[in-house]
Amino acid sequence: MPAPELRPRSSHRDLNSLVCGDFALAQLSDGSFIVGSAPFQSSEEPAHEGASFYINDFTLSESRPWRIPHQWAKFDSINEFPVHCPQAPELDWVEPDFSAFAEVFKSLKEELKQGELVKTVPVVSARCQISDSSHLAQMLVNASLPADKSSSLYAFQDNGNGFVGLTPERLFRVDGKTLQTMALAGTSTSGSRDTFSRDTKEQYEHRLVVETLRHRLAGFGKVIEGEREIIDVGGMVHFLTRFHVILDSGPLITEVIGALHPTPAVGVVPGNSKFIQALCEQRSLSGTPAAFGAPFGVKLGECFESFVLIRGVFWDHGNAFLPSGCGIVGESRLQGEWQELALKRNWVKEAFPLV
Repeated sequence: MPAPELRPRSSHRDLNSLVCGDFALAQLSDGSFIVGSAPFQSSEEPAHEGASFYINDFTLSESRPWRIPHQWAKFDSINEFPVHCPQAPELDWVEPDFSAFAEVFKSLKEELKQGELVKTVPVVSARCQISDSSHLAQMLVNASLPADKSSSLYAFQDNGNGFVGLTPERLFRVDGKTLQTMALAGTSTSGSRDTFSRDTKEQYEHRLVVETLRHRLAGFGKVIEGEREIIDVGGMVHFLTRFHVILDSGPLITEVIGALHPTPAVGVVPGNSKFIQALCEQRSLSGTPAAFGAPFGVKLGECFESFVLIRGVFWDHGNAFLPSGCGIVGESRLQGEWQELALKRNWVKEAFPLV
């Protein structure tokens, strides 16, 4: 398998050439960026050298999920990104229908009452048509607000489809014999932080994610679990619990992805095939982009970092989508969940002013 071209850190001019067409971008936990340009080589395995991007759909159906870029580079700051790009298209969003969501919510609440289903995460999407998506990824990256270390900027565009977003949820980071991941669940506005901290429904939703992750990680080594905390992500707050795992051995990246995805933050509890299939059917009926909530990552050397594709814009040729999901448990209330869905979409619109 040919390895991608090895390059030192590029100049500003070199970066401009990397993102002027189809490209992939991932912001690492230290704030740096890995950028790779098309054409991409699809592969079952990452390259032995250089950068390889992991791109899959929510159901992990891609048999060759690795995209090996023609060229790649690492940059320290978003300030190194180009400032000139084509004029932005007008995006006229049609918001999701409340009555359709209310029917889904009612059905899920009935199923929750039966006791087998504990939690699920339905998705709704705003949508619009776009006349030209050839530079959309570049425009959204350039328009994005600088993110602190609580969120990671991600982007991918190839052959007329792609996505760009700022995700607060990192699936995991593995480097040698250590693995780091997080439980991120529970959502409110920054102004409601005090109320949120005492909200039993939000605490319960977060606890479900923590307990599931604790169980899934146990097979990989010694699990060290942090205290629950609250993080503020630009106007929204979430409960966060960090996990650190001392690995017994070096597992395959795809093995860890298969064990952790979908987390209960974007999936279901219990995570059996019956409820996952039902969730995927709901996503399909609501027109959810296949990549929303899916894992996306980049491998460089012995280190691999992956993210959950939320808080972003997704497009496929002439159609663009702005999806949002919410965790439904027994205590959930229709208006509260509907407001949370809108809160997340509005956050994306503020983070990417072009949207």
